[in-house]
Amino acid sequence: MESPLGVYANGDCAIMGFTVLDPALRSEAKKLHIEEYPGAARLIDVLSKNPPTDQAKARGWFEFLAGRSGGGNIMLHMMSLKA
Repeated sequence: MESPLGVYANGDCAIMGFTVLDPALRSEAKKLHIEEYPGAARLIDVLSKNPPTDQAKARGWFEFLAGRSGGGNIMLHMMSLKA
């Protein structure tokens, strides 16, 4: 079982392997101190330690990141690490 720090309220986070809050409890997320999305540092950590292993997974991850505010900055940061 995850601590509240490892659980996120938005179900879209599951695509990157994050544990998400049961939809029935989503309205209680603030009271439970559960963040909507992981922060940039956590996303970068996941991307660098466990990169997607196939094209379908990579597409899903980057679509998730692109839909987030600051997602483009995360992708640019990751590309700069590979350069």
